[in-house]
Amino acid sequence: NLSVNDLSMGTVLINGRKADFSSGFSGMYFEEVAVTLTAVPEEGYRFVGWEVANGELADTSSGTIRFNMTGGLTLKAVFEKQ
Repeated sequence: NLSVNDLSMGTVLINGRKADFSSGFSGMYFEEVAVTLTAVPEEGYRFVGWEVANGELADTSSGTIRFNMTGGLTLKAVFEKQ
């Protein structure tokens, strides 16, 4: 599962494509295929980090993360005003 703290502050690209958060976002991925998430702040905002509510993530501060899904993961991209 993937979300953003405030869509007016930014969004997330999944493997280079903008995520559609209009009705929540979740997906299924293969363990052998890496997933790349990129947090993209709107003008006047900055990316703060990733909140992990379920699962583990090695780097929660980088705006772009790449990992293989090995189980359930719930992430939130957090943005704030500059």
